[in-house]
Amino acid sequence: MLKYLLCSLVFAAAVDVSAAGDAWSSANPERFAGNTFDKALWHENFSGTELPFAVEYRDGAKGKVELTDGGRSGGRALRTVKSNDEGYIVIRFKKSIPVKKGDRLQLNAFYQGKRSLPQYSLAMLRLQLPGQKDFKLYSFYPGINGGERLQEVVNTPPGTWERKFSQRQAQEGMTVFEPVLVLAGAASEIIWDDFYVEDDNISAQNWDLSLNRRPPADRSGDMISEEELNRKLASDIEHTGKVVRIDGKSRLLIDGKVTVPVINGPYGKYVVGKTYSNARDFGAAGIHLTKVALRLGQGKPEQTYPGCWTGRDQLDVSGAVDTIRRNLRLNPDAKIILSIMLHPYWQFTKEFPEEAWIGENGYPVYGSGVHLVESPKPKPTKDTQYVWPSYQSEILNGLYKEQIGKIVAELKRTGLSKAVVGIHIGGGHDNQMTVTHLDYSMPALRAFRKYLKEQYRTVEALRAAWRNDKVTFETAQAPKFNSSHDCLNPETERDCIDFYRFSKFAAWRAAGEIADYTKKLFGKEVFTMRWCMGPYDGSMASTLDFDDFLRVQKFDALVAQAAYNRRPPASACSPRIPIDSFHRHGKLYVNEFDIRTWNAAPSWEKEIMSITWGLILDLPMWQASNRKLAGSMFAHDMGHWYLDMAPGWFDHPGIMADIREATAAGNLLVNRKPSHWKPDTAFVVDGDGMFLRNVPSPKWMFDVSALIGYQINLLGLSGVPYAYYTLNDLLEDPELAQSFKVIVFAGMFHIDEPRLKLLESLKNGGRTLVFLSGTGRLGGADRGSGIRVKAEKRRDNHFVKAENGVKENMLSYWMIRKSVSLNGKPQWYDYMPVVYALPEPGDRILARFAVNGQPAVLERRNPGWKAVYIGEAGGLTPEYFNRIVREAGAYRLADSGFQCETNGNFMSVHCMRGGRTVFAMPYKADVVNLFNGRKYSGVTEIPVDAEAGSTYWFSLTPAK
Repeated sequence: MLKYLLCSLVFAAAVDVSAAGDAWSSANPERFAGNTFDKALWHENFSGTELPFAVEYRDGAKGKVELTDGGRSGGRALRTVKSNDEGYIVIRFKKSIPVKKGDRLQLNAFYQGKRSLPQYSLAMLRLQLPGQKDFKLYSFYPGINGGERLQEVVNTPPGTWERKFSQRQAQEGMTVFEPVLVLAGAASEIIWDDFYVEDDNISAQNWDLSLNRRPPADRSGDMISEEELNRKLASDIEHTGKVVRIDGKSRLLIDGKVTVPVINGPYGKYVVGKTYSNARDFGAAGIHLTKVALRLGQGKPEQTYPGCWTGRDQLDVSGAVDTIRRNLRLNPDAKIILSIMLHPYWQFTKEFPEEAWIGENGYPVYGSGVHLVESPKPKPTKDTQYVWPSYQSEILNGLYKEQIGKIVAELKRTGLSKAVVGIHIGGGHDNQMTVTHLDYSMPALRAFRKYLKEQYRTVEALRAAWRNDKVTFETAQAPKFNSSHDCLNPETERDCIDFYRFSKFAAWRAAGEIADYTKKLFGKEVFTMRWCMGPYDGSMASTLDFDDFLRVQKFDALVAQAAYNRRPPASACSPRIPIDSFHRHGKLYVNEFDIRTWNAAPSWEKEIMSITWGLILDLPMWQASNRKLAGSMFAHDMGHWYLDMAPGWFDHPGIMADIREATAAGNLLVNRKPSHWKPDTAFVVDGDGMFLRNVPSPKWMFDVSALIGYQINLLGLSGVPYAYYTLNDLLEDPELAQSFKVIVFAGMFHIDEPRLKLLESLKNGGRTLVFLSGTGRLGGADRGSGIRVKAEKRRDNHFVKAENGVKENMLSYWMIRKSVSLNGKPQWYDYMPVVYALPEPGDRILARFAVNGQPAVLERRNPGWKAVYIGEAGGLTPEYFNRIVREAGAYRLADSGFQCETNGNFMSVHCMRGGRTVFAMPYKADVVNLFNGRKYSGVTEIPVDAEAGSTYWFSLTPAK
C-alpha cells in the first residue's frame, strides 16, 4: 500500500492537481470569435423574416430542418436533424452568387455537433451550379482538400463551434454559384450559423493574419558559447542508445537507463546570426533525444534541396557539424539521433545512366529533390525534375557508405560523435524509401534474382512455384502486372507476388545494410530507425513490409505518422501498426507528431492544406489532442516524435508546458513493471495475404485501404482496447492466441494448411472469430472460417443495409462518402467486387448488400465457438464490434464512442461523444486520474460526465 501511495503522490506531482474537471477539454467558446464578415460576398445569420433556403429529402432520407435559438451571437440559428441512415438532405440557399471565369470563392459556416455518429454522420458545404445534381468537391487544390475534417460532423463540447468550408473556381461559361449544405450518412443533430461566401484572396488574407503570421523567436541568445561546448565535449562520455526487450516490452536504453522514447525533431532554420530552433525548450521539458537532419545529395532546385554531397568527390561536412553544434549549444544535454537522408547528387544518373530507375514502359522515372512525382514518361515536364536512381543501385549505395564514412570520421574527430545515440535512415520518395512505381532497371533485376535465390534456394523450388520448367535464377525476369482481377492467384501468379514482395522489401533491406554499416562506424551502441509511409493504405506507396522489418531488416525502430485528419479532438486516431508484434520481436515504434498549430512561421501552406494535415487552432485543442496521441503511445509502451517543420509549431509556453507534463508522466510509466493484465480481444492482419491483392495494377484497389487502415480507425471508436499482431506471429507461436476471447482476422484471402491448423486450434472455449471481407475467397473458406464466400462482379454500389430489428450501425463506411461524390475518384469504387457470404440454415444475417440482397454481415454459431463474417471492407462498425466483445465476455470500457487504450498500468481515453456514462476498469484497481490527481480505491468502474473532444489519463494499480 505504501508503494501505491508513493506512486500516487509522484503522479499527482506531475499534473496540475488544482485543475478543474476530470480530463483535458478541447472546449473554447472563443475559438472563432475573431471572424468577421465585413468583406463577405454573402452572409446569412437567419435574422430575416423569411426562410432563406429550400430543403430536399433524397433517396429515403428523413429529418427536420428548422430555425431555432442559440446562434453564435445569441440570435437565431439553423437546426438540422437527419433521423435515419438513408439518403441525404439537400439545403439550397436562395442566394445566387454571380461569378465569372477564374473567380475563386470559399463558402464557410459554423456548427455545433449535438448528436452525431462519429465518422459516419456527414455534412458538407458546396458551391453548386443551378440545377447541378451531384455534390462533388471542387477544391482549388484537388489533392489537398481538407479531407475528413471538412466532411464529417464531430460532436462538439458545450459552447464550442466548429467551422466548415468549401471552395470552387468558376470555369468557362459559369455565371452563378449557389450555396448548398448536404447532410449524409448516419443520423445527426447539428446547429448551424453564419454561412458566408468570400473571395479566396480575402480568405487567404484572413488565414495569414490569424494563423500564418507568427514569426518564431530568434534563439541565438539561448546558446552556450562555442568555448563552453568544446569544454563539455572534451570532458563528456560516449553516450549510447539501444533498443532491448525487457519483460516482454521493447524498451529504449540511453546510457544503459530505460528512457521514455519521446523525441524532439526540430527543423529549426539556421541563418546568418539567427537560429529558430526551440531545442532548448525541449531540453527544459526533459526531452533530450533530438533529431538532427542531414541530407546527403543536392537536389533541384538547389536552394530548396541543399545537400552536403554535390558531386561524386564533392562532400562538405561543415554543415552537418555546424547543425549538430548549434543543437548542442541550445541543449548541451541533447542526445543526437542523426537523421541521414539518402539522396544522390542530382547529376548521378547522368554519370551512371545504367543505374536509373526504369518504369514499366522502359523509360526512366523522374522526380524532384524529395518526391518521385511523375509516372514514367520519355521526358520530364519541369526543369526541376531529373532521372531518379534505382534503390538497388550497388554503385550508389556504395557511394552513400563512402560519404557517411567521411561524415562519421569528422564527427569523431570533433568529439561530436559522443552525443550521437541513434541513426535514422531515410531517403527516396518523401524520405521514406517509398516505391511509388515498380522498378524494371538492371540494378533492380539483379537484386530481384538475388532475392529469389534467397527465397527458393533451389532452382527446382523456383520452377515449381512459378510453374515454369525453364526459369533459372540467372534468367528470371520481373513480371508485368496486366491482370484486370483485383487479386493475384497464389497458384498461377507467383512470379507477380514475388516481385511485389521484393519491391516492398528490397529498398528498406538495402537501407538497413547502410544503417548497420553506419552503426559499426561509431564503434559503440547506437540504435537505428527507419520511416514508414501509409501502413496498409491501398496504394503502391503504402507500407506492407512489417513482417520483413520484424524478422530481416537491420533496424531497431520504425517511425510512422499518426493519421493527419484524425489528430484533432473528437476523432479516433488509433495506430495502424501491429504494435504487439513489435514488442514480441523487440522492435520500437515511434509515432510522428508533425502537428500543425496556430503558432507557426509564415508558411507556404494554405488553410485547406493545414486542415488536411490536422491543424490545431488553440491551446485547449492542443492539450486534448496531445494527450490523445501521447496517451496512445504510453498505453502501448511505445514512443513519439514532435517534428517541427515550420519552424515554430511548438514555440509557445502553453504547448511546451503540456509537452513537459506529458513527458514527465511518460518517464514514470515507462519505469513501471509491466502489468499482468492483457487484452482479451485481438486484431490480426495476414501480412502475406495482403500481397495477394493486385495493387500494382493500374487500378488502385481502394478497399485495401478500408480493410486495414480505415478499419483500425473505426475500431478506435469502439471503446475496446485490443492487441494487434501480424498473423505470422500466431503461426509461429499459436499459444499467443489462446487467451483471446475475440479475434478479428484481416487479409486472410487464402487459407492454406498452416492457417487452417491455427484456426482449428481456436474453434473452442466459446471464442468468437471475426473474418473480415474476402477471407478465404482464394481458397480454404469452407474449412477455415467455415463460411463460404463469393466474389461477384465489380460493383459501384456497395451500400449495406441492416436487417429489420438490428439496432447497431451497419453502414458501409466508404460507400456513404461516394453517395454524394465527395472526394473519392469514381474508379476507386467501380473496380471493387462485392464479396458476400453464402448462408446456411441457422445463420443470423445482420445486414445485406443493397445491390443484390446477399449477406454482408453474418453470424454462425458452431459447437464451442462463433464465426462472424464481414463482407464489406471497413464494414466492422464500432457499434457492432462493441457488441461482439460484450457478448463474448471480453473487456470493453463502455459503449462505443470512446478510444480506449491501456497496458494495464495506464489507460488513455479519448471521447468522441459526451454524456453521463461509466468507465469499466479492466480489473479491480486503485486508480489515479492523472489530470487532477483524484484517487479511486478498489474500484471496477468510474462514473464520468464525458465531454466530446476530451482526453482522460488514468494510472492503475491492482487493488490490495
